[in-house]
Amino acid sequence: MRRLILLTICFPLLFSACAPDEEATNLCPELDETEQQSIFAAYKDQVILPAYLDAYNNLLLLRDDLALLVDNPNAVILEQTQARFRAAYIYWEYAEPFYFGPAEDQLIEDHVNFFPIDLDALEETINNGFDSDVTERYDRGFPAMDYLLFEGETSDVLTRVADSDTKSFLISNINNMIDRMAKVIEDWQGAFGSAFVNNIGKVDGASLSQLINSYNRHFETIKRNRIGLASGILTLGFKNVEVLEGYYSNSSLELLNAAVEASSVFFLGDSQEELPNSISRLVRNLDLRVNNNLLANEMKISIDEYTQALSTFDSNLADAIINDEQKITGLYQVFSGFVVLAKTDMPTLMCISITYVDNPSDSD
Repeated sequence: MRRLILLTICFPLLFSACAPDEEATNLCPELDETEQQSIFAAYKDQVILPAYLDAYNNLLLLRDDLALLVDNPNAVILEQTQARFRAAYIYWEYAEPFYFGPAEDQLIEDHVNFFPIDLDALEETINNGFDSDVTERYDRGFPAMDYLLFEGETSDVLTRVADSDTKSFLISNINNMIDRMAKVIEDWQGAFGSAFVNNIGKVDGASLSQLINSYNRHFETIKRNRIGLASGILTLGFKNVEVLEGYYSNSSLELLNAAVEASSVFFLGDSQEELPNSISRLVRNLDLRVNNNLLANEMKISIDEYTQALSTFDSNLADAIINDEQKITGLYQVFSGFVVLAKTDMPTLMCISITYVDNPSDSD
């Protein structure tokens, strides 16, 4: 009799487990084609292209200052170039999240902001000549300029940039950044941009999948690369502030703030409020819920939490890492809580696969 009861109880479970795949598919929310196209057009025209154009135009201005500096190294021009560098680096943070399509084709990440700098690789590249085809070397982009334009006293920097090999490197490096960014912009303004707007659906490679994956990938770099590695949280307690983005120019906190704000713009359509044609509004319209709470609300609450946590830092992130472990750990924890919502709950409820290489520290 006991065996019969067990079979009776298990039978519905077996039947459910063997149900056709289309029943599971029916649990996925339906996406309106027109709404998708409106969202994709808004991202292309109002978020992605403006971010790349701002970054590109600021690189052009930086190149002009660098040309003046290498022709006539002096303290006044150096200070002007350093200020222009900081501005260009900040503008880049707003384009960096969109690492798919043209940006991935141009390996923009490798050539513009692959940090931290590898000083041995940088020295080798300066001595042997810049190769624009080389990738996966921490020897170029903003991190290289961060070191060359800021490390040491003013006299040290001026001596460095007066070297003929360093001059050649600085110009070749920024030309490479500009050329690649120009190609990204050209593709977004042309065939790729048009295809992006009409690439509806949820399959891998569809525009929504590219946005969701790029959004999560970018936020993980904030959590891991800009906080976790330098603070020792991901390195068994070993702190190394020299791996911070913008370490030599003491821009790490400013860059972190910009990266976080860029992430908010990515999700909300704006740095602070939800706009109609945004991923946040799509999540809200689909009525996605976690523990019976609207996922869009939970994500906005989490965004407010880590924004507030970040606002308590002063102007030096390296000092905070060394001297205020509790504050850094608290920031990392609220970042981690958001990752659960953005990378686990949102894609699962939308039935969109996370396709980039997963990071094992999501739950840290």
